[in-house]
Amino acid sequence: MGLALITLVLQTTAAPAMAVRGVVPDLLLVLAVGWALVFGRREGLWAGVVAGALQDLAFGQFIGLHLATKGLVAWGAGLVETRVFKENLLVPIGVVFMAAAAGESLVYLALRGLGPVPVLRPVWALTENVLPTALYTAAFSPLAYRIAASVRRHQEQAAAD
Repeated sequence: MGLALITLVLQTTAAPAMAVRGVVPDLLLVLAVGWALVFGRREGLWAGVVAGALQDLAFGQFIGLHLATKGLVAWGAGLVETRVFKENLLVPIGVVFMAAAAGESLVYLALRGLGPVPVLRPVWALTENVLPTALYTAAFSPLAYRIAASVRRHQEQAAAD
């Protein structure tokens, strides 16, 4: 939970300052997906739910939207935890890219269905929001993955002692 709160502070303070052409990385998603890749789908689901709940509380007009989408994509990312060679940093980058694209797409579809939010045309949403956000978010995945792996190593060492 402490790591999620630190990430929320970074998401609300540092991430907007790092915006490129209006695109802000989703650091909370990076944390949740990195956690899922290291600890598996159950822990990933919880990391996504916590990250999404924090995002909803900090930014949300529709409470529960990011909780659901981040929980779902982190759970999905956790499904590959035992099936891929995660030590190759291209794997977390690719998984975070796909998870961010899926999460942004789910948010777009949900907002489109809710109606009161101005709806962007699908092609514009994909090319100007979903893909750039996914790409920029994926750039932060090696750091988050290494942090999660470090936490796991410390847990394993503590359990062995």
